Amino acid sequence: MANGQRNCSPQKDFDPRSNTSSQIGLFVDPEEYDTILFEAAAFRRYLDREIALHPALFAAAIPQGDKRYDILPASKKLAGLQLRRIELHPGAVFTIRPSFVMPYWTGDTDDVEKPLFLRRWGVPHWALAYVFGPKERYG
Repeated sequence: MANGQRNCSPQKDFDPRSNTSSQIGLFVDPEEYDTILFEAAAFRRYLDREIALHPALFAAAIPQGDKRYDILPASKKLAGLQLRRIELHPGAVFTIRPSFVMPYWTGDTDDVEKPLFLRRWGVPHWALAYVFGPKERYG
């Protein structure tokens, strides 16, 4: 930025199949997720089905195989939520995020359904926060 101009590119440089993404969001019902989370064979069947249906969501290394890595402890943001991780090759660990959870574990998708619906018509963020934001302030 020597001349005071920002050097921004309109092209996105994010590749969901690269190893830079550490999360893979997959559709799964909450009830099914609770069932398969701790059952290795059930989780394997679910993951294999999703890989076959949606290969573009997975890293390019997925055809070489993956293995269960671990289960993360319960989330502090979403009480009781636990997430499974897979490893594609040494060092490439991905968290499987169920579709009913927002990115960065900020909430449940059911909690943001109505505000996102209103965003479609340009309702400003401050108005959505006022109407749908936390009811308690400062603790």
